[in-house]
Amino acid sequence: MDLLKISTYWHDVVVGEQKWPSKIMVEDTCQLLARILPVHGFSENEIYIITETVRHHEFRDTPTTHEGLILQDADKLDTLSQKRWERTIQAFKKGEMKEETFLLYSRTFFKWVPILSATFHFRYSRQSADKSVQMFWGDKEYRELIESLGLITEYRKAKVDMNTGKTKITRIFIRLHSLWTKVRINTHQRFKYANL
Repeated sequence: MDLLKISTYWHDVVVGEQKWPSKIMVEDTCQLLARILPVHGFSENEIYIITETVRHHEFRDTPTTHEGLILQDADKLDTLSQKRWERTIQAFKKGEMKEETFLLYSRTFFKWVPILSATFHFRYSRQSADKSVQMFWGDKEYRELIESLGLITEYRKAKVDMNTGKTKITRIFIRLHSLWTKVRINTHQRFKYANL
């Protein structure tokens, strides 16, 4: 059984009211999986890997499994996807999303985009993220919308920070943390299987 697929399908299955902290939803998902998976023949070790992958997949968390590294990168790439942002912009324009929510999404994006690439665990993920970010900078419709909402200063600052050394030290530390996480997981996996 592909534990990554199971983790991916189920990682966001418990969704509560938006005011819930996402950590609560993640923990509720893990508890649900811990109840359901044994009934379907999953071993204790498989359940552990799946729940740990789900438990530590969020952006500011540190994955504890190989599957978690992959899922976390995939989740971040999904956030940057062109289709997702097009849907977000259209929802806002149609009045299906409050201005306050759209502004929060945009400000969060501007805050993280200068260092985001460094947070990915795999080279391909970083390359894909960089392409997506370049698409945002070139999107005239998004820029005009940001300007009309009074966010052009934050937009420009994020763009400048991304292209200067201002955030370079932060990116280096984040990248080192990501590499250390991979080494720690690899060492743990080797030790675990050596003792079977």
